[in-house]
Amino acid sequence: MTTGLLASCLVSAIGVYFYYLLQDGPFEYFYLTLRWPASVCSGVNCSEVPGNFTIHGLWAQTKNHKQYDCSGKDFDYEKLANDTALMAEMNKIWPSLSEVPDQNRDLWKHEWNKHGSCTFESQRQNEYFYKTCGMCNQARLLKIFEAKGNSVFFFFSPTTLSLPMTGPSYYITPGNKSYFLRDYIDAIQTSSEIGKKPGPFTCKWKKSGPKRLVEVKLCTDKEVTKFMDCTAPEEEAPTCGKVEESIPIAFPSNNKDDDEVAVL
Repeated sequence: MTTGLLASCLVSAIGVYFYYLLQDGPFEYFYLTLRWPASVCSGVNCSEVPGNFTIHGLWAQTKNHKQYDCSGKDFDYEKLANDTALMAEMNKIWPSLSEVPDQNRDLWKHEWNKHGSCTFESQRQNEYFYKTCGMCNQARLLKIFEAKGNSVFFFFSPTTLSLPMTGPSYYITPGNKSYFLRDYIDAIQTSSEIGKKPGPFTCKWKKSGPKRLVEVKLCTDKEVTKFMDCTAPEEEAPTCGKVEESIPIAFPSNNKDDDEVAVL
């Protein structure tokens, strides 16, 4: 090996070492982050409000549950656009939700450059998007929630908060009812589609009424082929509170009347 080549390899190795050091180590798993449009778009101008969960992104995480950020700049929109089937799927389940033109493209560019470009080789760009869409379709969170009931729920109105009502099992469905965090988690963890402990949830406050469910994180392996148990502590995302706190969390529909009842 020539001196020049040896020096080049040494510099590269040192660069990789310090990159991992800054990142708190190499990445160990991904967060598949799914968002509920009715909550995201409440009070925000969206082009449309899908009636199902959509993708926010696929985010690499280190073993210490820190986000593994890339600094890529090689997003190839033409390569993506040439795959018409993939583009159609992404426009459906990975929209930006913004009413601003071309925001889907900007969202995908951001997600690839920040989260995909250093975890997938550049020639596998479309594979990053394919695998993310595939895991989202496998998750089917709305179906999971609707198939799993809970025994305690709250009704909300603009002026009153009912006492918790108990009785037979009730489905977790979008509308004017709220559910406990443990109900959402239990539905995911006992489902045949996922069957693993989810990661931290994200919620949004209103001045009055309950919190709203905004995002759910699911953990996948490094190859993005299967779900795995999330092990990050709840403190990583405190916006929904802790499981044992029994704080009601609204799951509003994209019907404006339901949204007002559920989250005002």
